[in-house]
Amino acid sequence: MLEYFTGIDAAALTTSFMSGFIRGGQLVVKFLLLTTIDNTREFREALAEIKAEYGEILSLRKVYFSDWERGELELTQVEEVVRSADVILVDIRGQTELTDHLRKIIPESRATTVVVLVGGSREIFSLNRMGSFSGSDLPQGESNSFDIESFLKVKKFTELTKKIGSFLPVGKLKHMRNWVLACEYYAEGGKENLKNLFLFLLREYYGAKVKVKPPQKMPPYGIWWPPNHYFTDVGGV
Repeated sequence: MLEYFTGIDAAALTTSFMSGFIRGGQLVVKFLLLTTIDNTREFREALAEIKAEYGEILSLRKVYFSDWERGELELTQVEEVVRSADVILVDIRGQTELTDHLRKIIPESRATTVVVLVGGSREIFSLNRMGSFSGSDLPQGESNSFDIESFLKVKKFTELTKKIGSFLPVGKLKHMRNWVLACEYYAEGGKENLKNLFLFLLREYYGAKVKVKPPQKMPPYGIWWPPNHYFTDVGGV
């Protein structure tokens, strides 16, 4: 299990995350990412920029499925961090025993916002909780079912919005669009998109006064040149 906090003293990591905290009169929103992949560098850079621009407005803890599989995490530890998070981000690729536990634990958490960024199954996508929109609003049954993951994999975000929006009541459309936009930030990846994913959720669901940029489209292939440059052909290097 890895923990990343913006501006919180390392000695206070566990207690501050578990009990919530206020710094300088401002509530720090506690994010939890349940993930199967390691994108540590990009998250570190994104959080560092947020802290530099806005101060200590959020904290992030990551739980890796691989830690569970190696026996380095107890179920009680996972339950504790899930139940105390304000915002839960979910990136689940494949089915494991931990996945089954999370399907039971997450609905019992205090998190007001649960964003399934990668799910792989309708059961996982049903965990979504964003404003008045929830996973239970997604189409059920063979007559209305469609493969949500297939839209996300090929980044057909506009088509997905139209598809789901065709059967949702008007009052839930905004939050459904917010979910699809959050998925787009995460799918495109990179420091800027992850940074704006956090800022977007803070603005929409916690009233944070922050500037949010739209998702940046990343090239399907190319050469990454640190710190933030991509080249799609060798002529541009």
